[in-house]
Amino acid sequence: MSEAQWKRGERSVAKLLGGHRNPHDGSAAVDVETPLLAVEVKSRKELPAWIKAALSSARAKARRGQVGIVVLREHGARDAWVVMSLHDFARRILPKGGG
Repeated sequence: MSEAQWKRGERSVAKLLGGHRNPHDGSAAVDVETPLLAVEVKSRKELPAWIKAALSSARAKARRGQVGIVVLREHGARDAWVVMSLHDFARRILPKGGG
C-alpha cells in the first residue's frame, strides 16, 4: 500500500468517527483519536473470508433496529473482540456528537 493510500484511509476513518488523524512522527500516538476512542487503523489486501462471512451473516439476520456484530474469542480467554461494520458503528453506536 502506498503511503498516500494509508494516509487517506486514516483520514477517512478520522472523518467518519469525528476525530483527527495523528501524524506518524514517532510520538507513539494512535492513528486516529476522538474524545472517546483511541484507534489503530490496519489495512490488508484481504481480510479472512470466515470473518467477512460471519459479519455478513450477522448483518443479514439482524432484525429491524439491530446491529449485526461478530464476537471473537480464544478458548479460555476472559475477554473477546467485537467485529462490526465501521459505518454501523459510526451511525448507530457512537453518540450523535461523534466520537
